[in-house]
Amino acid sequence: MAATIAGKPFWNAKEYSHWDSGLYLSIAERGYELTSCEEIAGTVTHCSGNAAWFPLYSLTIRVITALGISPEAAGVLISNACFLAILLVLWNYLFPDGDKLRNFLALLFAAVFPRSVYYQNVFPISLFLIGVLLSVYFFEHVKTARAGLFGYAAALSYPTGLFFAGLFPLLFFAHRNIHSLKTRFVNAYVVTCTVVAGFLSVMVVQTVQTGRWNAFFLNQTEYGHGWNNPLRLLWERIKPALVEYRFSFHEAEYAQTLFVAVLMMLATGLVWKNRKVLTRLEWVLYAFCLIYWVMPLVVGGVLSMYRAESVLLPIVIILRKLHAGILIPLILSGIYFKLALSTAFFAGSLM
Repeated sequence: MAATIAGKPFWNAKEYSHWDSGLYLSIAERGYELTSCEEIAGTVTHCSGNAAWFPLYSLTIRVITALGISPEAAGVLISNACFLAILLVLWNYLFPDGDKLRNFLALLFAAVFPRSVYYQNVFPISLFLIGVLLSVYFFEHVKTARAGLFGYAAALSYPTGLFFAGLFPLLFFAHRNIHSLKTRFVNAYVVTCTVVAGFLSVMVVQTVQTGRWNAFFLNQTEYGHGWNNPLRLLWERIKPALVEYRFSFHEAEYAQTLFVAVLMMLATGLVWKNRKVLTRLEWVLYAFCLIYWVMPLVVGGVLSMYRAESVLLPIVIILRKLHAGILIPLILSGIYFKLALSTAFFAGSLM
């Protein structure tokens, strides 16, 4: 529907590749590159290029293109396979036994999560999320090697994956009444180290290919990140929807950021209400979503909020506790935002 509205051919894989997609494809084809480096007092302070993006998605694209399909088609295949895997993992492993209707509605909401345009196009977000979900699941079940492997993959997939390492010390304390101190320490230490190792591996690859150990940081400077008041920045992002009533189909990104804020407030209320019966896994995934919601508001810059919000899909694990009468309107809202932003993506106006 989105492709038709945008006047684009749905079956053409190149229509799923816009903006930063080209940077992931360039890494797959040529590796890391730095260009237009600037110096101040003999020290390089800024470079353009593709070093601000992480390599696992691109590496996977390169492997699949060896089968004879185009890089764009490979990217679409990977993204959709990971998105399907996310839904299967949610239903089979992360939704505990309980109200089947609400679990099913939560799964539907995950399937139309408003930022899921990025789960199905040439972007690594679904790859990052499946790594996160499986790593946390296996960590919860004290399968350290598997948790570390998927944590390493998550950190190798997305620039903010390093922050994911902070979740495992939380689970270290959460297991204090079940596992011994030694078991908890080894589990938390090993998995945290593997996530950090994922980030360091990217630095090594970039050093080899660009000749600069800090290529990632030199490339990041052009995006103007810094420290901001998150409440002020959030207000700036939702003000067009609240004050100027910009809710139209072609301006849905403002209302979407407001929608996400509402989802996080609902989840926070549910966590507080159910704090005595919340599972350890639910606590940690709520912490993950809280970190990844607040972090873009703190660093600011030219970061696309509606893309940064796409990693918040695990919040449906908390929201499934809502009454069906609330979940259904959320699903309908999700359909609207997914259609609107998918249309904008196909039209080339959504970064």
